[in-house]
Amino acid sequence: MKKVSFAEAVDRFLDDRRIEGYATRTIRHNGYSLRLCMQSVGEHADVARVTRMHVTRMLEEAVNRGNDDSTINTLMSTLSAFFKWCRAEGLMPPDSNPMQGRRYRKVIPRDHTMVNLSEFPVLLDTAEDHHPRDRMFIALGLYTMMRQSEIASLRVGDINLELNLIDAVIHKTRDRDSMRIVPELRTELRAWLTYYTTACGPLKDSWFLVPTTTRAGFTRPGGTYERLPDVLVPDRAMSKPHLIVHRALTGLGWDLEGKHIGSHTLRRSAARAVYTELVAEGVDDALRQTGAFLHHKSVTQTEKYLNLTIDRERRNRKYEDAPLYPSLQAANVTALRSRNGEAHAS
Repeated sequence: MKKVSFAEAVDRFLDDRRIEGYATRTIRHNGYSLRLCMQSVGEHADVARVTRMHVTRMLEEAVNRGNDDSTINTLMSTLSAFFKWCRAEGLMPPDSNPMQGRRYRKVIPRDHTMVNLSEFPVLLDTAEDHHPRDRMFIALGLYTMMRQSEIASLRVGDINLELNLIDAVIHKTRDRDSMRIVPELRTELRAWLTYYTTACGPLKDSWFLVPTTTRAGFTRPGGTYERLPDVLVPDRAMSKPHLIVHRALTGLGWDLEGKHIGSHTLRRSAARAVYTELVAEGVDDALRQTGAFLHHKSVTQTEKYLNLTIDRERRNRKYEDAPLYPSLQAANVTALRSRNGEAHAS
């Protein structure tokens, strides 16, 4: 067996994943996990000689750096896929598996904080206080439930106000979806595109719908410095969309310390609000319709995503005042009456 260094094996593995069509984000995460392992193993070490001890050392170091159980599971999953690939490519002996017998950690679900539906208008106004672009980003999150990378990649040409459609690419599944522009979003888009045109001139289809911005500097009217609005850069995508959400929620008075907050907060909040509205309307397949917005493959995935415990809620409603064993209770009453009747007869 030809000696292949760990670093070379990692490069070949990631290249193979690109050819296979894995998402860029997935490949980036794979690379991060494998580089952590490389620090424990050594980049020049023969990949065929990687042992369980090397992996144990790497996982211990990851824990010491403060990575949570979910991240550790992701590391383990990546390593399992990598070593399986190495065996298939003949870079490791067929019976070699440094992940043999390892157990994934039990992850306690996060208590995801959500924005209440009644706060949506205030959140939009708070975002606009920083820049109209921020308001448009928040609106797209609330009214389409797209992921931040999907929103950031939208182009002006993807919007068709005549047909009320957004032509979106769903990054996780790589599907294209012509999504209906709901009335609330249509109002936001009209206002934003008017501002965009005023700020940058006639719009081009190739421009990003919500582009990055750059500092415009300060002005000094009346002897005091005032910051000018950030300038839009239409042909550059924004790099840190989650900061828009952070600014807006901070402006709303939220304390974000220790909370898992980002653009997914908009997506999850909007989905929960839609689900609640559909249930209130008596829609039978409320969960499935909500899942269609989120592009989930199953209602179970949607239920878990929204942190719903539907069966438990139904259980608690059903047995709020009802006995658990009504047939047994009825039998006891009959038996009691029978005994009472016999006692009177004697």
